[in-house]
Order: sequence, then structure tokens, then C-alpha cells
Amino acid sequence: MLVKYSRGAIIGPKPYMIFPLLPLCFILGFSQYGFPGVKMNVTLAMMLAFGIALLAELIRHRNLRTVLKSTTVFFEGMGNQFSYAVTLIIGGQIFAQGLVSLGLIESLLGALQTLSLNSIGLTSVLGGGMLGLSMVTGSNVAPLFTLVPLVPNIVAHLGLDPITTMLGMQNGASLGLFLSPISPVMVGVAGVAHIKSVDLLKRTAVPVLVALLTSCLGICLLY
Repeated sequence: MLVKYSRGAIIGPKPYMIFPLLPLCFILGFSQYGFPGVKMNVTLAMMLAFGIALLAELIRHRNLRTVLKSTTVFFEGMGNQFSYAVTLIIGGQIFAQGLVSLGLIESLLGALQTLSLNSIGLTSVLGGGMLGLSMVTGSNVAPLFTLVPLVPNIVAHLGLDPITTMLGMQNGASLGLFLSPISPVMVGVAGVAHIKSVDLLKRTAVPVLVALLTSCLGICLLY
């Protein structure tokens, strides 16, 4: 049974909605939560799901030429979105390196040392800073790997637990991606949905902020 969009575009049968979930099912199924004896990575899971989708299309159309021609949509869309993602990641890494070269990171860390914050205060400040940097740069990797190596030296002088502080930083950096209109994940999803990343940001802002508060509370209570 085919379904028609409001715009008039024809999509596949309703059971096809399971195909985008197959990579996640493979990764979780062939792990410590399922069958740890089978090694499964993201690339293998994606290609395996892609092969299953092709087989389903072949059974449906019974025409190999038609099925192979339809695969160009997958590769063209992936190429277009990855071109934006790679550009933004490179730009974010250059920006983060610029912050280090200007000495802003060292100045910030020096100021934190003079404030004599407790564990919760320092975790909140650094987590908020990572959240802001992730939003500005569109990357959580570049700011996180820039600041995390400096954390043990800071907490050593303050007598605080480095694990709690790093967890807060990682939490802020990861969730900051969903509040950044230039992050690869936001650009990719917005491109697939044919909407602006800013419009997508309006939808993700509230659940992300709730997740941020919940995870921060969990860190404070458990660590």
C-alpha cells in the first residue's frame, strides 16, 4: 500500500518505516545488551540495513534496473548533507583552535581558579561554558578535547573530583549540538526535512533544556 504526501510525493509502503531503525537495532542487538559475540560497527550496520532495503525493493518491483536507479537518491542526499557537515566541522575546529591561540581558554581557566568554586559550582560553570562553545562552533569534539586535558590541573589545586567536572563538561558539549543551528546533526536533519535549521532549533530547545537539567541533577546526585 502506497502513501501520498500532502505535497503529492509518493512514498513507499508503511512497513518501510522500520528500515531507518535497523542500524540502531543492529548496533544495540550485537552488543553487550544482546549478542556480544558478533562485532558490529556503524558502517556495517548502515550497509546491512541498506542491503535489506534494496532486497525489499527488489521483491516489490521485481526489476533490478529500477531498484539500482533508485539508490542514486540515497547517495546524492548523503553526499549533499555530508558536504555541509564536513565544512562546518572544519570551521568549528578552526574556531576552537583560534580561541586557544588567543589565550582565551587559559584566561578562563585562570579566572576559575581564583573563584574557589566547589565541585557543583565548577561543574556548572564549565558545563555551561562547554554548552556555549558547542552552540557557537557547532561541534562538541573540538571544544571538549581542547578543555578536558586542562581540567585535572585545575581540580587538583581546588581539591575537587575531576570525574564529576568532566561529566558536566561532556554533558554540556553533547547537548549543545542540538541548540546549534550550524551543527552537522541539525543541518543534516533540517536538510532531510527541507526546513531551516533555525526552525528545527525552536522544536528541540525545550526538550534539550529539560534533558540538560535532568542530566545535571543526575550527575550531582550520583557523583
